Amino acid sequence: MNETIQRRTDQRDFFVSIGQQQPSTWQWAPGIDFEYRRDSVGWRLALMIERQAQWPNLFCDTLKRRFENIESYDGYYICLDNQQRFVVWHELDLDYRRAETLQSLLSEFLTLTGFKH
Repeated sequence: MNETIQRRTDQRDFFVSIGQQQPSTWQWAPGIDFEYRRDSVGWRLALMIERQAQWPNLFCDTLKRRFENIESYDGYYICLDNQQRFVVWHELDLDYRRAETLQSLLSEFLTLTGFKH
């Protein structure tokens, strides 16, 4: 799919884009973006960490948290993409389009990857 992904400048605009099902990205920190887009499995939200923003043991520590808390992180998928970005993604259905639900989901992404404890 060749779709235009709009860059959003703040979280509120990013959430509005999700509510309107518009592919978009929002930079949470340098080298760390949240991305909302449609792919072969449907609409998904992903946390993408560029190679230069990764730290040692990121992959191992995230996998460990994921499988130590299987029920909490059900539906989260972890991979490296073809550009060596560390990606954690979750498929979204209509229930996830409310701002408070999205805020909770972002928090779960950040906890899973070790940004929040």
